[in-house]
Amino acid sequence: KMIRIDKREVSDIELVIRWTQQDTFWKQNILSTSKLRDKFDQSYLKAKDFKSDTSARRVNTDWD
Repeated sequence: KMIRIDKREVSDIELVIRWTQQDTFWKQNILSTSKLRDKFDQSYLKAKDFKSDTSARRVNTDWD
């Protein structure tokens, strides 16, 4: 449904699944595909922010 109906990219879905399963809050709150679909936009934004922050830190570390 997320691919066919919501027109989500597989890579975005994978990002959100991997991120939510590593985050202690989201891991406990997304326990089904229906909940993942319901909370996708919110968790996608948080996952993208986290990925950006991690990349920025990694770049800053390389400068040292």
